[in-house]
Amino acid sequence: MAEISLILPEYLSNSLTDLPRPNGLGDAIPRDCSEYERALIAQIEMVVGEADQGKSVSDNLVAEIRAQRWGNMT
Repeated sequence: MAEISLILPEYLSNSLTDLPRPNGLGDAIPRDCSEYERALIAQIEMVVGEADQGKSVSDNLVAEIRAQRWGNMT
C-alpha cells in the first residue's frame, strides 16, 4: 500500500485525526475532499476563461446561483 502526504488546512487536518478508522472511512475523506477541490478548480478555470473571452453573467443570475447553492444569505 502506498502512502501519500497531504498539506491540508489545519481545521481539516484536525478533523481527520478525530475520525475513527475501523472501516476505512477516514481514508475516503481526503480522497473525496481532493476530488471536490479538483472539480471546484475546474469550474473556476472555466469561468475565468469565459471572463477573459468577454462572456459575463448578470447580477441577477449570480444572485440566483448563490441562492440555489447557499440559500438566501442576506
